[in-house]
Amino acid sequence: MTISYPDYILSEEWREKSDAAKERAGNRCQICNTPDSVAGLETHHRTYDRLGCESDEDLTVLCGDC
Repeated sequence: MTISYPDYILSEEWREKSDAAKERAGNRCQICNTPDSVAGLETHHRTYDRLGCESDEDLTVLCGDC
C-alpha cells in the first residue's frame, strides 16, 4: 500500500471497512458489549501487516473505555 496511514484512516475505503466491522460486531464493543448508542465505537487494527487489504480478523471494534 502506498497511501500513508493517516490518509488511509480518513479515506472512504477505511470508513466502509470500519462500518462493516461494526456491523459484524452487532454494533457493540467486542470486549464489554456496550452498544454504539451508549459509547461511540471505533474500529482498530489488530495487525498492520495487511494495511489497506485487511481481513475481517485483522480488525476489532472497541468502545472508548476499552
